[in-house]
Amino acid sequence: MIVLLSSLLPCFSYRFKPSLDSITIRLVEMGRMFEIELEGPFYTCIKCHTHLGLPNDIISKEIDQFGRYEYEFTRLFNTFLGERPFNSAVKDIFCVGCSNIIGIYGVTGGSYWVLRNELHGPEGSDDEV
Repeated sequence: MIVLLSSLLPCFSYRFKPSLDSITIRLVEMGRMFEIELEGPFYTCIKCHTHLGLPNDIISKEIDQFGRYEYEFTRLFNTFLGERPFNSAVKDIFCVGCSNIIGIYGVTGGSYWVLRNELHGPEGSDDEV
């Protein structure tokens, strides 16, 4: 069941400002979370294929200090933030669909850093797995 619910957008306005022509909001059957279904090319969770981000929202693609590829996004969809007990400068990013940790959010910079091995890229891109 896919329904466009414009009345729910104020709930999400603190995280991002979506345009109605590029997303659809879908109520998840089992819980209280809402899932946003993106249109066009998008990145998905590697485990549950929940739509997470758009290629246009990528700021940079870098390698971290451990040799892992990380993508920096300006905004993400279908995620929630978790607190870290000893570090208030960053928060963990979890997928709404499977609760998998996909990266970290920098509180001071306001950027989302997602591990490349937790994403499935858009079809036909060099990020496609």
